Amino acid sequence: MLLSIAIGGIAGMVASYPSIRLYEDYLGITLLAIAEVIRLIQNNFTAIAGGTYGLPYVPGPLDWMRGTYGTTAYYAAFMSLVIILAFLCFLYYNKLLNSPYGRVLRAIRDNEVVAKSLGKDISRTKIQVMVVGSALTSMAGALYVYFVQSVSNDNYLPAITFVMFLMVLLGGAGNFKGAVVGAAIYEILDVGTSFISPALYQYVSGSMIAHTKFLVTGALILLILLYRPRGLLPEQRIKTGGWEILGKQRRS
Repeated sequence: MLLSIAIGGIAGMVASYPSIRLYEDYLGITLLAIAEVIRLIQNNFTAIAGGTYGLPYVPGPLDWMRGTYGTTAYYAAFMSLVIILAFLCFLYYNKLLNSPYGRVLRAIRDNEVVAKSLGKDISRTKIQVMVVGSALTSMAGALYVYFVQSVSNDNYLPAITFVMFLMVLLGGAGNFKGAVVGAAIYEILDVGTSFISPALYQYVSGSMIAHTKFLVTGALILLILLYRPRGLLPEQRIKTGGWEILGKQRRS
């Protein structure tokens, strides 16, 4: 897992250079294209994660619990590990946002020209964000591989990226609580439809159900952007240490 974090950070740094001078939509398009190119190269080059065959039977760090304590205890322990790591990431990002560095990130997002006029290094900050984001995302990828115990190219299609976008947009961009809420709501809906799907097989094919899910995902993204662009939990003001002190003084 530590190795995946390191490699993910390096990959983020490499991917940041061709896209460092791009803005918003073009940046997203370029990163999606880079990810798809890497996936296609891996798909046709067996030396990297087995190519189209993938890597089956990947051992996990908690596999020993299956034989000793049973499958239920294994899943409970794995879920606890994921929750702990997710909570630590949440605390880290929340601390990062509510700091002077977090204000720089928001300034760059809202208006790069103004941020640059105040002496902020835009390119360096973007690289740092790419490195940190890619590193922690790679940790999540390692956990996913440990859980499914295999590596398959089909698990990293571009449509999965749009599901992540939907989670963030649904909860509220720039809001970590919103991201958690958006992810929870989507997973509840996804799991709920999984229980309904077997009852629909007698009427429509399984592939049609899968494609309908992607269609609904795209429709939800459009509806949220049109009618609820700030999400369920809109972005809040940064609460730095100075702001909290000022608030206490006002209340007193």
